Amino acid sequence: MQQLIGYFGVTNSEFWVGIAAICLAFFLLLIALRPEREYADLPRGVFPEPGSQHPTCQVHGGAPPVRSELPQMSVAEAALVYHTAEGRDLLTATILDLAQRGFLRLVEYRNVPTSERSVVVTFLRGPDESCSAEERELLELLAVPGAVESPLYAPERPFDVRRYRTTLESSGIPPLGMPTARVAGIRLSLAEDLADSTFHRIQVDRGWLRYGRQQLGTAGALEVIGGIVGAIVAGILTATGALRPFWIIVCVLVALLGLVTILGAAERTADGVVARDQVVGFREYIVTGSRDTGATPADFAHYAGWAVALDCVHEWAQSLERLSVGTHTDVESALHWANRTAEPFSQWHEVEDFVAFTWHRMSANPDADDTHARMPLTTPPTGW
Repeated sequence: MQQLIGYFGVTNSEFWVGIAAICLAFFLLLIALRPEREYADLPRGVFPEPGSQHPTCQVHGGAPPVRSELPQMSVAEAALVYHTAEGRDLLTATILDLAQRGFLRLVEYRNVPTSERSVVVTFLRGPDESCSAEERELLELLAVPGAVESPLYAPERPFDVRRYRTTLESSGIPPLGMPTARVAGIRLSLAEDLADSTFHRIQVDRGWLRYGRQQLGTAGALEVIGGIVGAIVAGILTATGALRPFWIIVCVLVALLGLVTILGAAERTADGVVARDQVVGFREYIVTGSRDTGATPADFAHYAGWAVALDCVHEWAQSLERLSVGTHTDVESALHWANRTAEPFSQWHEVEDFVAFTWHRMSANPDADDTHARMPLTTPPTGW
């Protein structure tokens, strides 16, 4: 051992401090690399009955079966189960899904044909038993016109409800419901609160994520950052002769072990694996859009929110195009939850553009960022 210490040219205390840092990083890696487990006696994508006990085994891998039924979760939960979605992604998916379920309607609105287009959310009815807690709170806010818009955005851009209704009537669109928000001005804090609440639900209430996953990820991130910074500092000091190259090796190893800890941590419980299989199987159903599975354009037109949540809007639109071949599907009729004042929808690629535009514009105006003075979902709204 003394020969090894002498080879690196460091003192005994320096050597053992470096070895301790590497061992700690390696220990965290071993904790994080526990393999995910799935239910051994249930088909993939099937939750066990409440209160029942089932043996588990290590996840075998491979693609889950294609699923034509909706996953047993909200669209916001599905987004977080599938990938690391942001609050704006979850809010867009939730509003689109509530629209296709008949609670809202979305209108691409222009005051005049040459004006800038915007998307207006129209409130149709309040929540029912099918709504999650987050959806219920969102609908209660949307019931008050302007309540979800940022207090910085709305006063500078007053909404003319009379002109809006006149424009709808002149475009041949029935003025159903009550205009309640423009997506570009919806407060960003609302999107972030939705993400936080949904993440808490899938981790704590549903138990789909390992409780210590965030702590392990944070520890791994600190190792990566600390290792990189330490290697840079050690490199500079080594170049000046104030430090031995041993510390560069230690810092690089700690950073690499931290990176593997972040990437390799098993984040899902057995129930979480079931949820992931449902989401991945349903995404494959949306992407393939095969008539052999009984898919129809009318059904697929309802999956806009899911396409946003599962990051497959383009593939969803392509599936609609394939399914519509030879069926003479009227796009405007199938898309009961959205309208355009400029002209009716006639092609599915126009619907794709509308969904992508809504997603892009969600809370996108700089004045929509109210995160410095955020209000919780339950804050009494003031409205326009």
